[in-house]
Amino acid sequence: MRKRKPQSSVQPAKRASERPRKPSISSSFREVVDSVTTGMISLRALEDLHIASQPLRFKILGCLSIADQSYVAELQRQLKLKNRASIWEHLTILQKAGMVRSRVDKQIRYFELTSKGQQILNRIRIPLSVPKISK
Repeated sequence: MRKRKPQSSVQPAKRASERPRKPSISSSFREVVDSVTTGMISLRALEDLHIASQPLRFKILGCLSIADQSYVAELQRQLKLKNRASIWEHLTILQKAGMVRSRVDKQIRYFELTSKGQQILNRIRIPLSVPKISK
């Protein structure tokens, strides 16, 4: 007669195919993807939301929505940033996306929110601290 091995309380490791899978993407992202594929939201609108949802760009849009127009030094002061180059970079991206327009008046470039920028800002606006404009 053969002797049986004593059974240990430790379970053997499951194979990779037997392990429960973690979701690869979040459910909210999956909902957005589903709404794009079903035609509820266009890819262009999704791109615009992605562009505007970057934190500094969102704050810039917020500042421009409060004031009729602003220039870079004023935005820098309101956002309490040390570097104007980053503001210029984000304003350029917002301008290419059609959310912001600029005009030059006596060597000063003023930026203002477009109607498209206002619509996008309204879609993603959540309670964030947008700096108050001091006049």
